[in-house]
Amino acid sequence: MKNQMGKYTKTLLIILVFPLLLSCATLYIKGSIIDTDHFSVIGPPGDGWYVNIKKDPAIVEFRKASKDENTLIKALRNWIADKNFWGLSEGEVATHYRNGEEADMKLRGEMQRLYHLSDVKRGTTMIGDKQVYFMSYRASGIPERVVSDAVLYLFFPADFKERHFFYVFLITHSYAQGKLDKGDLTPIIPVIESLKIK
Repeated sequence: MKNQMGKYTKTLLIILVFPLLLSCATLYIKGSIIDTDHFSVIGPPGDGWYVNIKKDPAIVEFRKASKDENTLIKALRNWIADKNFWGLSEGEVATHYRNGEEADMKLRGEMQRLYHLSDVKRGTTMIGDKQVYFMSYRASGIPERVVSDAVLYLFFPADFKERHFFYVFLITHSYAQGKLDKGDLTPIIPVIESLKIK
């Protein structure tokens, strides 16, 4: 099963390179529809967001940075490339995907002493009219004393069993250790609600 988000777990410490990343993005105009060849979304509320669109594979990234806090939101279309997994249910795919993400974060973060993973929670919830599978977690930076609170969401459309595509959303809020009790993870909600599939 292709797992595109695994390679993006390094964004947990993105607070260190945000200024460089923002220089590659475009200022997001509030309320604008961001369109890829496969889906569209509307950006998060508030001002100061930048957007970066990648067409192949279809990924939309929203970023917002200040002196002490940084927020990253990703929306992407993922697929099951291995036909051996096509018979799995949504729940089985969600479990497999989240297991892979958690294992990847532990491998990269814990073993390389980049951050400590904690507060991992899994479940399902409704966002608007969409049932989503989620995994929330905290990554505490070991050398840089940066904390990242994050939630990963998976949405399976009605034609998932026929087309084998599903949608992945991630929000990561990074800040200096001790500054906040918890990062604000709500800006992703309207992004998920706005998803339109082509």
